[in-house]
Amino acid sequence: MAKELMLLLVPISFLILFFPAVSADCSPHEVYSVSSVSQVDGWILVEVSHWSYICEMIAGEWVERVDTVNSYLILTDGRKAFLVGGFGPPLDWTMPAGFLNDTLYAVRISTYRETYKNVTFTVNGKSRSFPLMRNVRVEKIYRFKDDCFELVSKCIDITYPNGTSLKNCNDTLIKLLEPPTSKVHGRSLGVVNSSLTAFKAKNGVVLVNESVITVSISMSIRDVPLIFGIENGTIVKLPIEPLQKITCNKTRTGTNIPSTSSNLTKICGSGFVLVLLLLSLMLKGGS
Repeated sequence: MAKELMLLLVPISFLILFFPAVSADCSPHEVYSVSSVSQVDGWILVEVSHWSYICEMIAGEWVERVDTVNSYLILTDGRKAFLVGGFGPPLDWTMPAGFLNDTLYAVRISTYRETYKNVTFTVNGKSRSFPLMRNVRVEKIYRFKDDCFELVSKCIDITYPNGTSLKNCNDTLIKLLEPPTSKVHGRSLGVVNSSLTAFKAKNGVVLVNESVITVSISMSIRDVPLIFGIENGTIVKLPIEPLQKITCNKTRTGTNIPSTSSNLTKICGSGFVLVLLLLSLMLKGGS
């Protein structure tokens, strides 16, 4: 029995001696913080700064370091909220957004590979075929107008295996986009154990959580408690919808009809004093 115990302890001792110590304090996480709030045609545009932290082995210990820094832009009218895009990697390559001549633009960039030709050849009397692939990049530019994002341009870049490219995207507009510069100030409200600030929007009051929020690495910004509204005297978290939910649908008369949906989540009970403050804020804003 003693011999078996010694045989078991030898590999354990080896692991302790030759493998570095692991700090239990380090875990990958995301940090979100509202950096500015501005107004666009009665809508509230919230700029959210984002830091992504990962763990790295340094001198035998796990320590955290910043891996990604970028900013998201979220647009809300008090009833709905939409992820417009952002700036900073990797958002610059997939969903850049910003202002040009005081107009809000959103860009969506998608890339994929597709077969453009099948090549057939014969080996030892047997026919074989294989596909030739090309890389495709599609860029769509949207402009915010009449409460929805209308598609103003679409271009496609194609790259072949031999290096030949067919490009009609010059990315000029994307390079000129700027983050929000104007800011609006709301009414601070200390409720729900958060630093909530109220802003009057086109279709209601928006409550913005201006505290620093730390979440697990697996949580999407759409699930972070950042933006709230009021429904029947109750505070509800506004779900952050994708841009496709607010793109314009043309009617027969050419009128833009926003394609929207509502999916509110109740997070707390009624607050009579809070509702009075919000109504007061709305009345003052409308006077």
